[in-house]
Amino acid sequence: MISPLVGDDLGVCHNDDYRLVEWRGNGRIVFSYTQKGKAMSAHFAAEKSALRQVKPAINEFCAWIFEQYPHCRMILANVAVDSVVRLINKCGFEHVLTCDEGVILARSK
Repeated sequence: MISPLVGDDLGVCHNDDYRLVEWRGNGRIVFSYTQKGKAMSAHFAAEKSALRQVKPAINEFCAWIFEQYPHCRMILANVAVDSVVRLINKCGFEHVLTCDEGVILARSK
């Protein structure tokens, strides 16, 4: 279940423009997100104990975003690690652009 952040942000990428929420299961996964037009830009960080649950947590987070923000048409992820790119592709994200900082992926509503 996605809920307001309680405790440590696990080092997830964010600044003052980002909101923070977390998913709890066997461990915690923290998500940061901010609006970019009709899209949300999002990042996540996971406790080691939650790594096997990242895929269902991402899927739940995406469903939550689209429910909470009906104007949102897509979720963007900027990823620098190849294994995370493969994981996020399995969550319905598609390649948009490759840049110096990594790969940008999007999941549409």
